[in-house]
Amino acid sequence: PTLLASRVVREAGIRVQSIGPSTPYETVGMAMSRYGAPLCVIRLTSPPATRTRARWHALERAVAERAGAIILGGRGSRQLPIQPPAVFRIGDSMTELAAFVQGWLETDGQAKPRKERGS
Repeated sequence: PTLLASRVVREAGIRVQSIGPSTPYETVGMAMSRYGAPLCVIRLTSPPATRTRARWHALERAVAERAGAIILGGRGSRQLPIQPPAVFRIGDSMTELAAFVQGWLETDGQAKPRKERGS
């Protein structure tokens, strides 16, 4: 699924940089800054612990400063113990990922992620 997500994003015309599995949220934020990435896709194989809330908010601030977005996918994204921050978007399929990325590109990165699935 990670390689497929990379391909979906790459085919939309976005340069993809993989930083590997089990990357801490702080490192994701630093990598986004280093590579100038306004968009990030994170695959969650299991739900993150509630204690990660502060880390999520630090990542949210880093992404918000770039006017970017983070797309969460995978089994773990369906069982989040906390409400994801506003810059996070939950995707249930590669089709949904492709549609979000296309819409995001068509609005020059101004497409706002939904806070909840189905809203």
